[in-house]
Amino acid sequence: MDYSERKEKLMKASDKLKDASKLIEDALNMSGMNCRGEEILKIIDYYTSVGDNPCSIPNILMDLESADEDLCWTRPFASVKQFDRKDI
Repeated sequence: MDYSERKEKLMKASDKLKDASKLIEDALNMSGMNCRGEEILKIIDYYTSVGDNPCSIPNILMDLESADEDLCWTRPFASVKQFDRKDI
């Protein structure tokens, strides 16, 4: 799966979560139980908005943009302790 497909799927997932958030909020407003949904609405917003959360969808998208095929975590010797390696 290439970058554009992954990006499209993550953006689609984010849009669906935002749509679900709106539906939950509307349903709770109609029933008068607004306070019961505050936590889930905050969680959805937390994962669909940019912030300090590295697991949020926008932050994952930014990481995907900058990722290349030779990710650091796939190279076990890419560390400060192994700074004299030629491939770093």
